[in-house]
Parts: sequence; structure tokens; C-alpha cells
Amino acid sequence: MQYVTPTPYTPEEASRWLALMWPWVLRRYVLVLDPRKIDRPIRGPRVISGGFGIEYISPKGFPAAAIANPGYDLEVT
Repeated sequence: MQYVTPTPYTPEEASRWLALMWPWVLRRYVLVLDPRKIDRPIRGPRVISGGFGIEYISPKGFPAAAIANPGYDLEVT
């Protein structure tokens, strides 16, 4: 199961609002996904912890082909 969000977060906000494991580790990279290449069903949207964004749930995860820019590091600054 994968949780995905279109809500933009700074590295400092990501761990707090997405309830990520190891919240003291700053997340500086993102994956951009093409939703047309994700197997259905996709559940959501639903409100993220604290109400500061939305998320979708992909019960089956997503295939590597769904990554929109494979091989490119997209750093959040």
C-alpha cells in the first residue's frame, strides 16, 4: 500500500504532516507519478493528519513505469 499526495510540502513540513517514519530525517527528494499508469483502485482523496493537505491511497502500490521522470533527482529546496 502506498500513500501519495499532490499537496506541496517543504522538507520540514513533510515528516510532520505526512506522519512519516523517522520524523527527524528531512525528506529532500520527491517522486513525480503519472496517475494514468497506476493500477486501479486509487482511494481518496482524504484529509491528511491535521487537515493540511490531501492524500490518495494506492492499495497495490505503483509500478516503476508510473514514475514520470525516471533517472532524474528532483530536490525540494
